[in-house]
Amino acid sequence: LPAPTCHYRLQAVEDNSAGPLKPDAALARVERESREASRLDEQGPWDDTAWLEWLEAHPVAWQSFDVLDDLVRAVNDYPCEDDEEGGLLDDVEDVLLDHAVKLLRLVIAENRADGLKLEWGWLENRPALRLLAQYIELVAGTDEELPLLEWLVLTLNPNDNLGLRERLIHLYCHLARPADALAVCDERYPDDGFGFMRFGRLLALILLGREAEATAALAKAGTKSPRILKTLLAARPRRPAGLREGLITVGGEDEAWFYRQHWRAVWEKSGALAWLRRAAGGKG
Repeated sequence: LPAPTCHYRLQAVEDNSAGPLKPDAALARVERESREASRLDEQGPWDDTAWLEWLEAHPVAWQSFDVLDDLVRAVNDYPCEDDEEGGLLDDVEDVLLDHAVKLLRLVIAENRADGLKLEWGWLENRPALRLLAQYIELVAGTDEELPLLEWLVLTLNPNDNLGLRERLIHLYCHLARPADALAVCDERYPDDGFGFMRFGRLLALILLGREAEATAALAKAGTKSPRILKTLLAARPRRPAGLREGLITVGGEDEAWFYRQHWRAVWEKSGALAWLRRAAGGKG
């Protein structure tokens, strides 16, 4: 791919926000043409591949978050025939996402917008934020994951419309940084009513050795999200029917199942699960 070049303008607005990503005239024209050439929103992208030829003829399109977002979606939607083909598509996706994150860093730097928010509320910002979130998933378990999560959740989009604060606080706990996890819970999202945040906060308190507060947090979390507590402690919980990754019912069996699948290892390896079992009276 061509090296990233900045074709966007950001203008700071109130509340420490960089505002919406505004493409320059050349990129805006190419984005309009791309919607007509690809028709990715109207039909399957692989039914008519004229857009591939269009991309070759319009290299500036590689500098568009809208185009990159469409390309990643097209790769993900491709009907894979075998593992080898799937591996090639994964490689293509990796290249696209890596390019997108480098482009975002460049755009932020060129516009002197470091430290400012790039909020989801602006529709123009959503493709870039989606691409960054997908790249974070790609680099999970590497040294890149935490700083990118912090950048996305704590700086760019603190409203966390993509739901990654759960991942951030549990990663902090996994990395023996429970004080940072607790700060995110108490200072950034003090009124968060989601079960995964209640149990993430409880985990941080346990790891900090704040027994009285942890006991109080357990009472609240166990009352508000009893299924998470039961499923987290269970030796062999039954997988709920009809699970859909990325979609949960608040307070439902699916929420409890996904919480266990994603974070039980952190609880167990840190020793917090043993504390939880004792404090909960040996349930599970």
